[in-house]
Amino acid sequence: MKKIKVIKTPDITVYNAVIVDKNTELSYKNEYVNQTVKKLKLHSITYIKGDGYKGKYDTTVELKEGDMLVFDGDKRGYVKPVESMTTIDEAIEDLKVVKEV
Repeated sequence: MKKIKVIKTPDITVYNAVIVDKNTELSYKNEYVNQTVKKLKLHSITYIKGDGYKGKYDTTVELKEGDMLVFDGDKRGYVKPVESMTTIDEAIEDLKVVKEV
């Protein structure tokens, strides 16, 4: 028997993201979502449809300078991630440290 150390397979999905500051202004619109970022507020109107239902969500997220917004595809647009996100270079450095353990 051989004992080894393992980690969960890293997620290698690459997302586009922005780091906001007080001057950040952006907008995104398609059939599913209409979004704006201005004055450190992410305002989203999201439309959903399914078999026998439809809905509309109106959401405002208060942002702070330095917050990250990740572009999460056409249906969600920009989101403030709940899970921890990092740059590719930082992830590589973290994995180098893990490899040394």
